[in-house]
Amino acid sequence: MAGPGAPRHHAQKRYGQHFLVDESAREKILELAGLGAGDRVLEIGAGRGALTLRMAPRVAELVALEIDPVLVTLVQGQLETHPNVRILEQDALQADLRTLLGEVPPLWKVVANLPYNIASRLLQKLIRQRELFLHFTVMVQKELGDRILASPDSKDYGFLSVFLQYHCRIRGGFTLPPGAFSPRPKVYSSVLQLVPRAAPSPRAEDESQFVELVKAAYAHRRKTLQNNLRFHPRFGTLWEEATRRCGMDPKRRAESLTVDEFVTLSNRMREAESNESA
Repeated sequence: MAGPGAPRHHAQKRYGQHFLVDESAREKILELAGLGAGDRVLEIGAGRGALTLRMAPRVAELVALEIDPVLVTLVQGQLETHPNVRILEQDALQADLRTLLGEVPPLWKVVANLPYNIASRLLQKLIRQRELFLHFTVMVQKELGDRILASPDSKDYGFLSVFLQYHCRIRGGFTLPPGAFSPRPKVYSSVLQLVPRAAPSPRAEDESQFVELVKAAYAHRRKTLQNNLRFHPRFGTLWEEATRRCGMDPKRRAESLTVDEFVTLSNRMREAESNESA
């Protein structure tokens, strides 16, 4: 992301860099993020500072992660008068966020231009540490945005849809064309906001099992629940009793189940597992 008057830096393909150059898009992102003077913000992908430079004077504290050491130096040089900002050379996938951000409270807001090739993994990492955050305002490839927002019985509805919709309320923001970036990507981008749910309802009694179950159900998308679960090392002996307990046809495919139905099936799996071990 390029800041006004910033020195030139050619995008590095290995980092998936596409710098935001559309001024109105920058302001729309910050408006969606709803930043205030008392906020603490984690930015992932500082780039050339397009958003970093605008957030610095608006918030109490800003931690910006950037994997490209050249860009870290570039942005640091433009923010020497802002002691509330830390620009860190970090791979966000590997970063220890608890150590970087400290104990909660206070909660942080995330503003992130997620690299296309690691966006799904980064989102899952952030959600697994959601107790640190108020919300996530993220820019992703539109194809991924469609998956995040997808409904059952659609081609885009899959594991990520269920995982994120269970944990968060998702607010669709807006779409950006390739021309908003330099270099121009070949695809459109979506800006979304994810707000962690304080208490999902219904709630999975064992959330790690819930995630494992959804992954197993989608192991082979065109197969039925029965055929995906029957050979699973954990669910292979449980699926029959669990589907019976919740009145679910085991010949349904995963893409037809709502988030609530996945939660119910997971909870019945837990009951069946308890009965088996009793």
